[in-house]
Amino acid sequence: MPPFKPKQHTTLTPTQLSELQGDGSQQALRKALTLIPPLTPASVIHDNACGAGALTSVILTNTSPPPPVGLHIHATDFNAAFVDGVAAQIHQNGWPATAAVMDARKLDFPDATFSHSFTAFAFHCMPGADEAAREIFRTVVPGGVAVVSTWTELPHVAAFQAAHRTTRGAGTGMPVLLPEEELMAGAELVELLRGGGFERVETHEVVVRIGLGELGEWAQLGWSYLGRMGGEEEWFESDEERWDEAVRTVVREMQKGGRLEKGEDGRDYMRAVGCIAVATR
Repeated sequence: MPPFKPKQHTTLTPTQLSELQGDGSQQALRKALTLIPPLTPASVIHDNACGAGALTSVILTNTSPPPPVGLHIHATDFNAAFVDGVAAQIHQNGWPATAAVMDARKLDFPDATFSHSFTAFAFHCMPGADEAAREIFRTVVPGGVAVVSTWTELPHVAAFQAAHRTTRGAGTGMPVLLPEEELMAGAELVELLRGGGFERVETHEVVVRIGLGELGEWAQLGWSYLGRMGGEEEWFESDEERWDEAVRTVVREMQKGGRLEKGEDGRDYMRAVGCIAVATR
């Protein structure tokens, strides 16, 4: 018998994941590319824990400068649905890239495969990030560069945590993607990368404004994605009964305390802060 899922649950497609996340990752990745030497025709790039393929898209759709002819990107993620979505983008656009299902903590690539490895905003919610750091070091060539980014301030986290406590009770452990621990600080990211083998690591702060869609729809997608518990049983039967209450709680909490600002275009925006670490092997 398959695990229970509330009838209101949305299984996010890569497109819906992009809608949920907004373009914050893309903004940060564009900055990250300015922090390293320009890519070359010989660049072999790993889009590690690729999600909806933000890094692959940013590199291959850039026009100033355009991507050099000859580079190749390997996009990997443990989530097969995300990989399928990235593979479809690659096929549709004729991009010089491949996509494969792979766990960032146990990569299938040989040692010293990549000139560049990018891991965008995955470490802060990845159990075993220390293993992933070792795998990044192992698969980057000597002299190669690893760019790892993590969020340090995300205003929506508290809103979804409030929905969890309101509908499930304060004594219920947090969903795996909404840990009660503080988001990863820059110093912790540096420590992880040095523990993985990198000796030269520098960090940079990035601040982005993320535009949201209609707030109720955004909260629906967000609860479907972030509200899942860990383990085989991701949802309680009571979640179906209290689903609408959870979504309303997210909306109400997001409207509190300056978590949102209204843009000139009438959309809601939230401010997020991240840390970009550039490590050289």
